Amino acid sequence: MHLTAHLDIDLLALSTDEQLTCLVELTAPMPPDAAERPGQAIVVVLDRSGSMGGEPIAAARSAITDLVRRLSPQDAFGLVTFDAHVEIPVPVGRMGERSLDDVLAAVADIEARGATDLSAGYLMGLREASRALTQPDASAADMRCSGATVLLLSDGHANAGITDPARLAALAEKAQQSTRPTTTSTLGLGQHYDEQILAALARGGSGEHRYAPDNDAASAEFAGLVEDLLSKSVTGALLRILPRPAPLGAAGTDGIAPGHVDHIVVHGSLPSWADKDNVTVNLGDLYGGEERQILIGLHVPALAAAGTTTVAELELSYTALPDLEVHTVTLPVSVHVVPGDEARGRVPDPRVSVARLLVDADEAKRIAAERLREGDTEAARSALATAASRVHARRDLAGADPVLSSRIDGALADLAEVERSTHEYSDAWAGKLAMESWNQTSRGKLRRRARYLDEGLDVALGTSGARVLLVQGDIVQQARIGRHDAVVNAANPRLIGGAGVAGALFAAGGRSLADACSEHVAAHGPVSIGDAVATPAGPQLGVAHVVHAVGPRYGTDLPSDELLAAAHRRSVEVADEMGCTSIAIPALSTGVFGYPVDEAAPIALRAVSDALERCVSVRHVTFVLYDAVTMHAYQSAATAA
Repeated sequence: MHLTAHLDIDLLALSTDEQLTCLVELTAPMPPDAAERPGQAIVVVLDRSGSMGGEPIAAARSAITDLVRRLSPQDAFGLVTFDAHVEIPVPVGRMGERSLDDVLAAVADIEARGATDLSAGYLMGLREASRALTQPDASAADMRCSGATVLLLSDGHANAGITDPARLAALAEKAQQSTRPTTTSTLGLGQHYDEQILAALARGGSGEHRYAPDNDAASAEFAGLVEDLLSKSVTGALLRILPRPAPLGAAGTDGIAPGHVDHIVVHGSLPSWADKDNVTVNLGDLYGGEERQILIGLHVPALAAAGTTTVAELELSYTALPDLEVHTVTLPVSVHVVPGDEARGRVPDPRVSVARLLVDADEAKRIAAERLREGDTEAARSALATAASRVHARRDLAGADPVLSSRIDGALADLAEVERSTHEYSDAWAGKLAMESWNQTSRGKLRRRARYLDEGLDVALGTSGARVLLVQGDIVQQARIGRHDAVVNAANPRLIGGAGVAGALFAAGGRSLADACSEHVAAHGPVSIGDAVATPAGPQLGVAHVVHAVGPRYGTDLPSDELLAAAHRRSVEVADEMGCTSIAIPALSTGVFGYPVDEAAPIALRAVSDALERCVSVRHVTFVLYDAVTMHAYQSAATAA
């Protein structure tokens, strides 16, 4: 786990109380291949009340079927259904020890009926998850599950059992903090579910809350939840803030023992608690490569001695997968105490200033969700507009930093999306979008990936009329949302897996994709640099075809610019020849092949635009860009085009 910390100011005035803000950033390690990862226990809790009849229950069955087919032998799966009563169509058990056909048949038999006792279904799901984590056979310890997740799907309001969001959140928090922790994630379907309950369950259970306005979106959202779950690389992450002891005679406040820090605030909605001389933040589970930001306020009483001093320590503990070993990382929070005149000219760290600006803006989405729930649309719009205005006014905080600029742009886009929804949709629908967005960003999660095909940045290229979209995210996730016909692989000439995009796609595609590539190379030989070929994707990726484009190694394969352009053109042409209407393309050659992204972006956009002018079937291209720097480079290139 990569851990860094930044203070907004690290020069403190002598003999003066100071208020500091500490930005903690962490990145989870990438997970192992599917065959090597430890088992995950997944218990789906499905609302089958009467309102789920017809298309909703059919969409739920389809999504659960896709999940079951993706599980590995070491994974455990269980299914709980609820209406006015609770049943367990599939008791929790390992996939390697049961018949796949029997599980799929049980899923296919689910029908809608009755009322909605959500709490009873959820409690049964927690019980099943706990059973999956209990390993009575010591000889099978290597097959034990590394963690458990309850995935709750509902389209209605709870009208029986426990209906108070705070009580349900407390149940989820207790399960997540137990000796056998269980994460809770929720998916709300349609416009009538209770977003307060589902969001509270996800927050208490340190999981995700997502919203699907229709049945097509439900499959995509569920696939996204499962993708993160199966790529989990860290579980049970806790961040402790430990104040350093103060001189004798000092008095603490707010339950914090005397120290160089006498008051601690955790910004956002992450669960946290004070315990004598420290504050603990529960980060829960993290998927491979996930980035988090935690913003912490520290009040430092006047320090009487000049020089460098450590006012607190950060202690991050977590269980890494697949070794299931507990790791602890510590980081000092140090400041320089100087005379007041020297501290007067200090400049706050822009990384911390931008993070604080965006945390404050996030609160507007929670307020908007509450106002929309009350039917006060104008108050919701006012809160969102005020927040957007404040963010716009402080864009200068980012300076020339493309990452900070991209984060500000993303926050403004989120606020604009929620505000636009108040004009285009009902208050119920818009309120759910606001709650989902707040639940995601207020917990410090940076990689908010596009959920639907129409999310991202539209760019105007050429005169073909085809739609081109820039999305920051994961190419495997985009493949699995089920809205593309083909995904482009950043391939090598022999079409074998490697690092980056190729490694991720081959890990997700499994043996069928690898075999298809081997057969193609055996029949046709290696693929030329600048060319592209198509193979079947296999059943696991969510697309029909993978187009393998071989880009150049920067400075080695010459002329690099022409070869990079050719690889992009051929990607679109091959997809068009296959009859595809929508394709997803990564930033070819910008990974291990070393092509500078600022140079690659305009080449890629021009080449795709040229190819689209001659296409018959391809009408939609999504550039899937892994990080903020790449996204910013493509945005800049699109603006200049």
